[in-house]
Amino acid sequence: METVKIIIMGETGAGKSTLVNAVMGEDVAYVSNGLRGTRKNDYYSRVLAMNNKFYSLELTDTAGLEISQEFTRSTLNSIKQEIISQSSSSEREKVIVWFCKNLHSHRFQDFELETVKDIAVRYEIPFVMVMTQCWSNKISELEEYIRRNLPELSLMRILAQDYEFAGGVTISAFGVQELLKSSIKNYDSFKVNILESKLDILSSDIERRRMISEYKISRIEKEAKKCIDTYSGTGGVVGLGGAFLPMLAIPAVHGICIKLFYELDSIAGIESHLPKDDLITFLLTGAIFSGLMLIPVVGGLSAAGFIGASGEKYLEVLVSVLRQSTEDELSDKELMKQRISQELKRRKGK
Repeated sequence: METVKIIIMGETGAGKSTLVNAVMGEDVAYVSNGLRGTRKNDYYSRVLAMNNKFYSLELTDTAGLEISQEFTRSTLNSIKQEIISQSSSSEREKVIVWFCKNLHSHRFQDFELETVKDIAVRYEIPFVMVMTQCWSNKISELEEYIRRNLPELSLMRILAQDYEFAGGVTISAFGVQELLKSSIKNYDSFKVNILESKLDILSSDIERRRMISEYKISRIEKEAKKCIDTYSGTGGVVGLGGAFLPMLAIPAVHGICIKLFYELDSIAGIESHLPKDDLITFLLTGAIFSGLMLIPVVGGLSAAGFIGASGEKYLEVLVSVLRQSTEDELSDKELMKQRISQELKRRKGK
């Protein structure tokens, strides 16, 4: 016999307990009539016959959400844990949440909207927005708001018990059996809608992060190029001095390059630096190798050009590493050393 687990949540006075009684076919849950009722999670079960099939129906009536933020946060954490626990028990069980909202409520609280989206998408739990106490046929602003902000969720109207007006006119209860049938029959399509919504959110989030990342990289490149120009100017002065002390010019230019590389690391937000010997190897045998730097007498233009080209190539390495690293990874010094080293080796000889 297939198990169907339904978790009922919503504000105090939303009619959760009345709905439980209607589903169970008897008065098993205390109805608070607008006062604070359910203070903890209550559990009910019955065998449900539907479409020539039997189901083991398990209901959870959760504590009412209050306007008090402190109490609400505590209650939400408890409800989330309940949902996670029930949804992870077996893949063959159907787990669905009925979020009850009084049709005549003035508004949908921000924390309610956040809760529904968080639980539904994060844990891939189908939700049905249940509009309770629907003794009027008029479409409320609340319904329009829910449909607009939660289009991926099903919304159903119910009146869990007969409603009698002051003049003696009675509106008969309706919608509870339809709610049950829809929750079971359309469970798979509800699940698909949630998964599609999750994919859309993930795709949007990935694109947003990519745009932010590219913006940051653009700013880093701009600042880095100014730094490279500054160091190139310094190299030009050292190169001119090489005409008088030729044997000292090349090591001096290499030293300027290494200082430049370290400053570029800092601009890129990378806290680790490769050893100087590895960077010297990169300067002499990498893609930026220049035979001019082997000539004892180094001219100012040659030194400036070498430093500029070295900085540009090293900046390309850093940008490549930035694009393949998350914010958390950037603070991992050893990982950054490894990735920069690998990228330098990959570019060697190109």
